[in-house]
Amino acid sequence: MKLNIFIRSVFVIVLMCLHNIMFAQLAVVSSLSTADLKDFDKNPPEVKKLISAALELTRQNLAYKYGSNHPKNKGMDCSGTIQYLLGSNGLPAPRQADQQYVWTKKNSDFIATTGIYSLDDKKFANLKPGDLLFWNGTYNVKRLASHSMLYLGIEKKTNKHVMFGASSGRRHNRKKIHGVSVFNFVLPKKGKKAKFLGYGPVPGLISKASNN
Repeated sequence: MKLNIFIRSVFVIVLMCLHNIMFAQLAVVSSLSTADLKDFDKNPPEVKKLISAALELTRQNLAYKYGSNHPKNKGMDCSGTIQYLLGSNGLPAPRQADQQYVWTKKNSDFIATTGIYSLDDKKFANLKPGDLLFWNGTYNVKRLASHSMLYLGIEKKTNKHVMFGASSGRRHNRKKIHGVSVFNFVLPKKGKKAKFLGYGPVPGLISKASNN
């Protein structure tokens, strides 16, 4: 009897593993080089280094994987991607998007943009490559912020704002993405559940850059 129960348990586990393998969504990503970004060389050295590291991650074919914050897992989620990027560049950051949001608001010149639906608004006049971006309402979680990404600047070819991070369903130039990638930075439309909260410099990065 015990042997039969053990065999059935092993069988169920094998089936679950096969199901996860068969239905796991493969990475679909988009990448750019620093040469594709307008005025990239005008950024401070630390910002250039951070963006270069971000773009390198987009070339690793990493899927969107909830709960992961390391490329060794073959995928990462949004806040895990930001935490890994910053941490690997000597900037320890909190794990969750809401924690990163509070950390950024507390330690940098954060600009709140709730209720604004156009990037042409004067509130975005200070947006710079290397800034952190935050949303809420993107998932069914009650947190101050539910999503975080890194602003890259403007893509030369399209003249569109682009950002870096991890997502499943956002797009880059009409390509639907699932993974750690470059994305078009667009604001949620009025009336949508998702809201763009604002942006701010990475704590510790800009202060270092300003000393050079």
